[in-house]
Amino acid sequence: MPSRQQKKFRSLCGKWKQRLWLSQWYVDFDYVDTLGVDGNRWQTTASVMAKPQYHHALVTVAADGVKDMSETNMNRTACHEMIHVALSPYNNLCVEMMKTLPVKAADAFERWRWNEHE
Repeated sequence: MPSRQQKKFRSLCGKWKQRLWLSQWYVDFDYVDTLGVDGNRWQTTASVMAKPQYHHALVTVAADGVKDMSETNMNRTACHEMIHVALSPYNNLCVEMMKTLPVKAADAFERWRWNEHE
């Protein structure tokens, strides 16, 4: 069962979904206790998996990521996650393009994509 803060995060994502013209997308939510810490020791609040060809996205929201988050930060994070949805077709294009590159060039491009995408 989602926490009050997770429900608030979902509501804010809905606001950004409308503002970013994603109304044709079906965005589903999954709620977990934690998503852990990434390689840079940042607490992961949410993650997005998108299938642009179906206009479908899954946002996973961590209770420990949103529990003490201010309204301003939560709004900013919800916007960030919905931008991942909006940019998912281009992200997928980049991944497909990398498959055509030599390994050394693909590695450099993947590092750039990871830094810029997140």
